[in-house]
Amino acid sequence: MQAQKPTYPIQMYDSTNDVFYIYLGSQYDAFADEEYPNIYVMRNDADNQIVGFKILDFKNNKSKFELQYPQYTEACEKILA
Repeated sequence: MQAQKPTYPIQMYDSTNDVFYIYLGSQYDAFADEEYPNIYVMRNDADNQIVGFKILDFKNNKSKFELQYPQYTEACEKILA
């Protein structure tokens, strides 16, 4: 049996720790930088394209994320609604 490839985007919210993860593509060969306080942007090593986000303290940083990355705000709409 072959493993199924994930279907992107993937969105996961850890309500216990208030962390929101957005995966737009494979995290293989990716690096993360804290581009804004509590907002980590994951980029592909090869072409520097964004492949994901990790937003710490999401309840307090959701609006900051939406302001800085408006093209990805749809992913946040159902969280904390």
